[in-house]
Amino acid sequence: MERNYDFLSAQNTHNIKKYTLKTATQEWLKAIKMVTKESTYSKYCTVSQLHIIPNLGEILLSHITQPLLEQYVYDKYLYGRVDGKGALSANTVRLITYILESVLQYAKQMGYTNIVYAPISKPRLSQKNMQLFTIEEQKKLEQFVLTRKDFSAYGVYICLYTGMRLGELCALTWENVHLEERYIRVMQTLQRIQVVDRREENQNKRTKIIIDVPKSQSSIRDIPLINTLANLLERIKGKEEKAYVLTGKSTHFMDPRNYQKRFKHMLKACDLQPRNFHTLRHQFASNCIAQGIDAKSLSEILGHSSVNITLNRYVHTSMELKQLQINKLEEWAK
Repeated sequence: MERNYDFLSAQNTHNIKKYTLKTATQEWLKAIKMVTKESTYSKYCTVSQLHIIPNLGEILLSHITQPLLEQYVYDKYLYGRVDGKGALSANTVRLITYILESVLQYAKQMGYTNIVYAPISKPRLSQKNMQLFTIEEQKKLEQFVLTRKDFSAYGVYICLYTGMRLGELCALTWENVHLEERYIRVMQTLQRIQVVDRREENQNKRTKIIIDVPKSQSSIRDIPLINTLANLLERIKGKEEKAYVLTGKSTHFMDPRNYQKRFKHMLKACDLQPRNFHTLRHQFASNCIAQGIDAKSLSEILGHSSVNITLNRYVHTSMELKQLQINKLEEWAK
């Protein structure tokens, strides 16, 4: 749904300079480019070009009011998809809000406007109902991948017992697998991002693969290996230290998008319900808590900045575990 926001703008407000939100957004993007990760910068550019500039870009900064911003964000949350097929996710709307607030703050610092805005209302993030594997399903999946004769299948087992993110797994090379000391060092992540400027990249592709440092400082970490996983890695390790673990080659990596598809085929072959690959990370976290691993250690293994993130987002208690825990009341009831 296209909405004209001019009726919410302050038409008579005196402006310092004749700057539109489009100009301010473009200048803000240029200003942050050198200090922002390429993947994050690509996300900011994509969201700005798809949502903010088409809807609000031509409005003068002096005409942007708090009610206009609130109404715009609310509309995006209800029916903001570019294809017109419904609502945007809360994550995307929150990102739009962050960009708007950053652009307007930048514009004020640069003297393009003297208006001070209150924080824009943001939708709450809802906790998704993660469907974990049962013990039987996990063992079935493990048995399947361990009988395969290709490196990529073993990635599922690696994630089940390390909690690595998909991008971290795809970027993992043998030089960061320390088998004698029994740990994996996470130093980089691989991801597909939108190409911001195709002329600058000298290509016609809409997306590209980049290998970069992980998403945060806490994501650079050492993950200890259980013996069964270490033994598996010892059996499949080649001689080339620079080779990617999932491909066995230094000249060829696994595209995360393609690996997601492979994972879905593996689940289908095991007659298991479709799940996102990220489920394996949640599965690992929940299994660790079920086995009594302390939350602080688990948080560091997962690369989280705080224990709260680990407990609130990544730990899902199964009915089996709940039953086991509640049965502990039996002795007390007697």
